[in-house]
Amino acid sequence: VVYNPNSSGFKEYMVTKLKSPLIVGHSYRLTYYIQNPPNYRGYVGNGIGAYFSKTRPVQKSNECLNVKAQFIQQETEVLTQWTKKTTEFTADEAYA
Repeated sequence: VVYNPNSSGFKEYMVTKLKSPLIVGHSYRLTYYIQNPPNYRGYVGNGIGAYFSKTRPVQKSNECLNVKAQFIQQETEVLTQWTKKTTEFTADEAYA
């Protein structure tokens, strides 16, 4: 999720199903890679987040999803190379 807390503007979503539900109280590591496109023209996202749910989110048109990410990282630097980012979180529900 490309995240902007001060705007209802542009966001991008990726969706995947987990292999098995998360176990409540267990810690999990979320790892992803991020890079600005070579021709980014000064436009960059100002954060990235992850939202876990028990059901698939539904986007009816181009509106932003009305969900709250469990993980948000403010990302304001311009990354010209693929950069690995890792965070840990504890599951508070059995997200699937």
